[in-house]
Amino acid sequence: MVPGDSPELVYPDRVDGFSQHGNHLATERGAEVKLDESAVMGNRIVSLTDDGTLLTQSDKTGDYYVTNAFDPRESLNLSLIFNNLKAERLDLPGAVAIRAAVPYPYNDRRFVVATQRAIYTVDTEKPAIEQITQGANQFFLSGNSLLWSDGEGIHSFNLPLRTSSRIADFTETDVAELTPRNIQTQRDWKIMLAQDGSLWQMGEKFEKLADSVSEVIVSPNGISLAVLNRDNRLTLITKTENLLTVDLPAFDGPITQFEWHQDNSHLIVLAGKKLFLAETTKESPLKILLAEKAEQFFYNQKDEAVYFSNDEGIWKISLI
Repeated sequence: MVPGDSPELVYPDRVDGFSQHGNHLATERGAEVKLDESAVMGNRIVSLTDDGTLLTQSDKTGDYYVTNAFDPRESLNLSLIFNNLKAERLDLPGAVAIRAAVPYPYNDRRFVVATQRAIYTVDTEKPAIEQITQGANQFFLSGNSLLWSDGEGIHSFNLPLRTSSRIADFTETDVAELTPRNIQTQRDWKIMLAQDGSLWQMGEKFEKLADSVSEVIVSPNGISLAVLNRDNRLTLITKTENLLTVDLPAFDGPITQFEWHQDNSHLIVLAGKKLFLAETTKESPLKILLAEKAEQFFYNQKDEAVYFSNDEGIWKISLI
């Protein structure tokens, strides 16, 4: 795999942040957020879907807003909808702040919402609300599964089927004292990255895979883990008959972003403001330089392209 023609400038102004999904582009500059060139409510991008639904937040009020590219002049106040539904449908009066919110992976009119004391699902179209659990204020999405931790173990809620299960038990283990930073489940992998940097595989028992880990991402086929260590090393942990651990060649400069390519054989890596396409399957994997002076990137699988920002604006690199 190699990059196609020279990078194409798709947005000729400097931005503080951006998100690109489908055919839609959201930009953040100063206190203003734009969706496909239209100014919208909120001043911080939270998420953008392929269908053009943008979730933003106001730094001033903390409120979350939902805007669709088909009519960017109209925004829904998700915080207001949530608190009204909570009072009317669940008989839980009193406005509370939303701690985190994300759209469903397959329906951008439904959201997972966390407050300081509970996790909910909210349907802005019906409208409807459901409290999933109490006593948890942090969640993770992995595929169509909503994951969270409490004093008893790691729990999963299947969003389409609306069924809950406990996927790992904290009984007789000190893992219960750890605070999760990331939880992912994909095929045979069930992993938890704790705030202290310890990486665990979950099953009948918790098995420690590594220490001093900054971030971890499961490959699309669910076979390998890309692990960023706190010393700036990228390590691959692959499930074969046994666990195979391999360090990738070093990158100059701190790694600030990395993501799997959909072919499961490459990583897109931003290190020291240089953007690379790195092989993962060869004995001497190559690193292809895609761009320099890059600040942020988004990988669009449908376009088979990488979008990145620099001082001049936002650029697109096609991969072939």
